[in-house]
Amino acid sequence: MYGKRLLIGKLADWRLRPLTGADCAPLLRLTADLAAFFSPEEVAVAGELMTERLLRGAASGYEFLVAEHDRTPVAYTCYGAIPATEGRFDLYWIVVSPRLRGQGLGRGLLRATEEDIRTRLGGLRLYAQTSSRAAYADTHAFYHAMGYRLVATLEDYYRTGDGQRIYVRDLDQAPGRSAESSSGRV
Repeated sequence: MYGKRLLIGKLADWRLRPLTGADCAPLLRLTADLAAFFSPEEVAVAGELMTERLLRGAASGYEFLVAEHDRTPVAYTCYGAIPATEGRFDLYWIVVSPRLRGQGLGRGLLRATEEDIRTRLGGLRLYAQTSSRAAYADTHAFYHAMGYRLVATLEDYYRTGDGQRIYVRDLDQAPGRSAESSSGRV
């Protein structure tokens, strides 16, 4: 998994690797640059998860996959096993440099994350939670296109008028488009 190279569309060669201490500042700047999506409090949480991973390693429960280009981190995912479940994982963060959005890097990074969860960590299912705000319309379309199905919406979850949408993908099934479910069942 690590050191794997991705060829994505018209983009040059990308390398996937684990998080290092030198990544924290540039990745947090990258996250903060997405102010339409992430509040300063959320950026602080991302920093806390990075610190926890670097200090405690796998015992932290957080995994990071960093995509770099020309030795510069340009995207990352953070994910981890959901305690007291069997093979269930949460995708905590997927962040791609704003200048590289729409070029396939997010798709490649998410597929690599799913592969790592399934093959190295023994995961069976991946959950992704995101805001229901209109600003996240592209995010909702992204998960749908990646084969995730909407299983629940929690009204006013983050704040009044900002609910949480929960998407899921079974990792033992081939990726592809799936119809959104409105059943609310997970």
